[in-house]
Amino acid sequence: MSDIAAESAEVRTLLAKAGEQAESLGHDYIDTAHLLLAILADPDSRAVRLLRELGVQPDSLRERCIARAHPEVRHRAHVDEMELTARAKASLMHADANAHSHSIPTARTEDVLLGLMSDRESIAAQVMLDSGISYERLEHAVYGTAA
Repeated sequence: MSDIAAESAEVRTLLAKAGEQAESLGHDYIDTAHLLLAILADPDSRAVRLLRELGVQPDSLRERCIARAHPEVRHRAHVDEMELTARAKASLMHADANAHSHSIPTARTEDVLLGLMSDRESIAAQVMLDSGISYERLEHAVYGTAA
């Protein structure tokens, strides 16, 4: 799939879950929506707790994300054969850079969540923006920096 943030077991697990989300929607690629859905699939993760603290209902976010991702019925690729879209790769690189800039050795799911907001045109960012989350508010929640 990808070697971006390969040193992070948390991100590798997230990528596998994103592939499963893509597969369940009939997609043969992993995009930002699939990464967000994978994050939302773990209700006990710090990323989902941060979303709740920001007043976002994860189930509602998930429903909106699925609606925007346009589930399809077509040939389904195996998870190991799926490629990351350019937007997904850029989001992961952003997550990795943010983690390192805050002296965090490897990207975590909350770093990926913030990375998904880096491209305001992506499905994941649009869904979060529509839910009232701004990059600045999420950055403050993740890193405790001034919003």
